[in-house]
Amino acid sequence: MMVNSPAIITEVFPPHERGRALGINGITWAIGGIVGPLLGGLILTVANWRWIFYINVPIGVVGTLWGYYALKELMAHKREQRFDATGAFTFSVGLVSLLFALTLGIQFSWLSPAILVLFGLFVVMTAIFLAWERRSADPMLDLSLFKNRIYNFSVLAAMLQSLAMFAMNFLIVFYLQAVRGYDPLTAAVLLIPLS
Repeated sequence: MMVNSPAIITEVFPPHERGRALGINGITWAIGGIVGPLLGGLILTVANWRWIFYINVPIGVVGTLWGYYALKELMAHKREQRFDATGAFTFSVGLVSLLFALTLGIQFSWLSPAILVLFGLFVVMTAIFLAWERRSADPMLDLSLFKNRIYNFSVLAAMLQSLAMFAMNFLIVFYLQAVRGYDPLTAAVLLIPLS
């Protein structure tokens, strides 16, 4: 969502309105960074942690349906482009394999056959994905973008910034609750300055 929203905004809004639209998008993300942990802390204070997922499923369904109907007009203008099903499949299988390997590698041995197969499947699917994207007429990921040094460094900077920020956000919650002994709502309130 963080990648797609600016792309959709630049596609939909004319150049003289893009700055305002991107600013509103940034403000919305910041508000979400404040409200999300507060609501999560409140839910954990009054209910079971599973309720966070119970609440998010209907929100996700409504958001998906709203996005489908709201962006239908935009989709109609791009009918000459085809969906890259092969690219999407190989990318998804590779990514899911990597995530399962990293998640289950802690539980099992990193050198267990199942984990090695998952890592191998990630490598094979990523190689197939990259080979397919190079020759696809409508690639899911346009690899020619990576020929631009400015683009490469901006993507690298954004990745490092996100890793630093979200890793700290992830760990500080455990620190506030497990080490400092704060309840979830107090920990959420203490996270507000980060956003």
